[in-house]
Amino acid sequence: MAVIQRLSWLPRLDRGCWCCPLETFCLVFGYFSVVTSLVVMVVMLVAISIGTPYDWGFLIVARVILAMTFEGFICFVLSVICIMGVHQRRQSNLMPFVIFLHLRAVVAIHLAIWVGTEVPVVTLPGTLPLVGFIIYPLLCVNSLRIKFAEEDLERACMSVPSAPGKNNIDHNLDNNRAHCV
Repeated sequence: MAVIQRLSWLPRLDRGCWCCPLETFCLVFGYFSVVTSLVVMVVMLVAISIGTPYDWGFLIVARVILAMTFEGFICFVLSVICIMGVHQRRQSNLMPFVIFLHLRAVVAIHLAIWVGTEVPVVTLPGTLPLVGFIIYPLLCVNSLRIKFAEEDLERACMSVPSAPGKNNIDHNLDNNRAHCV
């Protein structure tokens, strides 16, 4: 139970958008992330292949494009793992995507502040929906991860025998049962 409480500092949701179940929302968002990351990777690779490599500005842009391509690949892999975790009801498969969404939220807020110093009027209305679009799925996926962890804990508690014994194995099982209450 301590493991569940340690990472549940975020608000917990019972349903996703439009009162759909969390599983449905996480699947839709996972498939959406797979498609958008594939599109980003293809567009970025096409953009880097069109540029002229002798231009100094292109070298800076090429690094940004390669970073975005790498981020798209990471998003693709973690989205597929998240989709598998929802189908298999395994909270351990959702955790990498939750960490990725945490990092993405931090980067989006950092970029909003960094770019916001240059053009504050344009970036604030543009980045607030972006940050919200990152944080809301983070809340949903984390809530689903906690729900799956609680289901795993309940199954583990149900499998513990109820009669305490005098040997070490039964004593350890009794200690595990105390965590379930």
